Amino acid sequence: MLLIGRALDYHKEINSYVSKHRELQKYKLTNQEWDTIALITRWLKTFRDMTTQISATKHATLSSTHGVFKGLQDHLAQSLAELPDSVPSRISNVLIAPHLKLSDYFWKVDQSPYPVWASRE
Repeated sequence: MLLIGRALDYHKEINSYVSKHRELQKYKLTNQEWDTIALITRWLKTFRDMTTQISATKHATLSSTHGVFKGLQDHLAQSLAELPDSVPSRISNVLIAPHLKLSDYFWKVDQSPYPVWASRE
């Protein structure tokens, strides 16, 4: 992830270098492709942060895990809403799949009596 971030920082220089070398020109990225890489990098960072948050908790509770999952689902929904129309469908599907997976998780939790039982004093 650090390498991608560094490439994003220097994308103009990278494109300039690639443009000057004929054998590399087929690898030159468009601005839209750079924007897509930046978008995916932000998603990966969010997933990493959420995973780290859950892993760092010594005694994770259902409610703390549920809160992290809800934050991730909200982030995915916001990212989906902000996607430009020009983004390829395979990229948007990368967000839709985990959003649906989290929706399934929340539906199962809502149907289960165990969260209510576990939260009793």
